[in-house]
Amino acid sequence: MNDGARLRIRRALTGDAGVLGELNAHVHQAHAAAMPDEYRPYDADAAAQYFADVVEEDCHPIWIAEVDNFPGAFLEAEVRSRPDNPFTTELRVLYVHQLAVAERARRLGVGRSLMRVAEDTAPKLGCTEVRLEHRDFNEGAHRFYEALGYRTYSVSMARRVRADPTAQ
Repeated sequence: MNDGARLRIRRALTGDAGVLGELNAHVHQAHAAAMPDEYRPYDADAAAQYFADVVEEDCHPIWIAEVDNFPGAFLEAEVRSRPDNPFTTELRVLYVHQLAVAERARRLGVGRSLMRVAEDTAPKLGCTEVRLEHRDFNEGAHRFYEALGYRTYSVSMARRVRADPTAQ
């Protein structure tokens, strides 16, 4: 950590749902602004309820980073498994859903520290890899993850089509 700030990272608890919902705004609002047809407008209550529902699941770890005793960031992850089959090998990864860092906590090494916690925890959860995605408009995230040693392993593409109004 830079600037003499004190950092403490801990597992989130049910009582942290409101804080997680607030911190989520830092990442969600950027996505909603860039892709309003895919992301709902930010709703603090709905975000808090979502986190309350998943925060204490063993396979869904969430960590909060406190900078000088104030929540400044969080990382939400989930264990994802794929069984062995005729086409692919068995796979168990820790998938990072969200990494959100409040403006006041940026450039202090908080995001890097949260990713390190996820990477250190993954083997303890039986995972052999940490994976994540980011939207193509988020070049800063791409540079950040590359600097941490992450590489592109898949490319997703999309094309909009009109839904048939009679389809179910």
